[in-house]
Amino acid sequence: MIKPKLQRHPEYLNYFDCVQWIEEKYKCDLRNFTSHKIIENDYQDFWQFILKMCDVYNGAFIWMYRDWKETCKPWEAEIIDIFFAEFGEFTFEQNDALHFLVAW
Repeated sequence: MIKPKLQRHPEYLNYFDCVQWIEEKYKCDLRNFTSHKIIENDYQDFWQFILKMCDVYNGAFIWMYRDWKETCKPWEAEIIDIFFAEFGEFTFEQNDALHFLVAW
């Protein structure tokens, strides 16, 4: 029998740190994206999109996939483009995705 070894989670970005970076750099609010270029609804909250796409809880690790753009709304696709423009150097090549820790 082999004794279990300590496992390490793959590298990840802190989701809320990335959101803060994007909001400051692009002068936008991802919880109310109507302040930006594309306005489809009175209230455009990217966090609600993340909750729909991922199983989110405090301490969760989530993946954001570039191909989500194929089925989401234009304003959501614009935010996904921003995430990949800013943090794309950290993508995992095998699945073209960003890996985040979501903790509050």
